Amino acid sequence: MSRPDRLYLFDTLFHIFRAYYALPRSMKSESGVPTNAVHGVIGILRNLWKSENVTHVATVFESVTGTFREEISPGYKAHREPPPENLIRQIPLVKEACHRLGLSTWEVDRFEADDVIGTLARMALAQGTAVTIVSNDKDLAQLLAFDGDIELLRTKGSGKKAQLERVRRESVPEVFGVQAHQIPSFL
Repeated sequence: MSRPDRLYLFDTLFHIFRAYYALPRSMKSESGVPTNAVHGVIGILRNLWKSENVTHVATVFESVTGTFREEISPGYKAHREPPPENLIRQIPLVKEACHRLGLSTWEVDRFEADDVIGTLARMALAQGTAVTIVSNDKDLAQLLAFDGDIELLRTKGSGKKAQLERVRRESVPEVFGVQAHQIPSFL
C-alpha cells in the first residue's frame, strides 16, 4: 500500500523496549556490546518500509535529561523499575543507526516522546499531511481526537502471529472502551 502523503511518527523508545525483551539478549557485536534492541528496531523499520511503503518518517526519542513532569511531580513514574543497563547502552546505537539511515530524529530536552509525537502530529495535520503514529502506547490514542487523517499503527499479538492493527478515531471505543478524548482520564 503506497502512502506518500503520510508522515509516520515512530515511538522509538517503545520499540527499543519491545525489541530488547523480544530478542535474545545474547546478541552482541564482535566487541561484546549488546545489540538485540538495535537489531529489533532496524527490523521493525525495515518491515514498516516494506508493508507501508513509507516515504516520510520521524523517529522520536525520550529526553535523556529528565522531563518537566518529574519537576512538577517527583513521584512521576517512580513506581517503574529503571531499565536494564544493557538496554540503556543500546539507545545511542539506535540513534546512530537512525541517523545513518538518513531518518529524521527528534529528541527535545525535558519532554517525553509522547509530547514530541503529539506536537509533530498536530503540526503535520495543520499542514494537511496525514499522520500514522507507530506505537502500542495507549496514551498516544488520545491524539486520535485531533481533526484530520490520523491513525495509530500498533502490533497485535506477538512472534510470528503478530499483525499490524490500525486504530482510527472511530475504532477507539471498540479497542479501548472510551472515546479518544477520554483516554487521559481513563488511563
